Amino acid sequence: DNYWNGGQTALHGVPLQGTRDPDLFARERYGNFSYAIPAGEGEYSVTLYLVEAYWGAEDPAAGGVGRRVFDIECNGVALERNLDIFKEAGGASRALVKTFHGLHPSAQGKLLLSFVPVKNYASVYAIEVVDETR
Repeated sequence: DNYWNGGQTALHGVPLQGTRDPDLFARERYGNFSYAIPAGEGEYSVTLYLVEAYWGAEDPAAGGVGRRVFDIECNGVALERNLDIFKEAGGASRALVKTFHGLHPSAQGKLLLSFVPVKNYASVYAIEVVDETR
């Protein structure tokens, strides 16, 4: 977890479905936060590793669809609006992997990823950046 600004981290330790690599989901960053990831000239893909481990269905009154909704931006451009991990993954404690292609660094040589809460806090477990020009 490098290059971040804002938010907090948490460990949930819930059994996870839908991944062969549970270590990617060991620690969550949540809140209103951003990352400024150094990147040279080129075109990049960004893969986000997500899971709904807090607003799960254990307590039906507290969890479920619509409980956590947030936007994802790169260099001020929306990659995803109103992401609901629980809804897209098909429930709580299920891995959701989202990849965005064709991203270019800012004039300062950064991929500026912003996670902006719409309802409750944004959340991410891991970020993978790949240079697609190679």
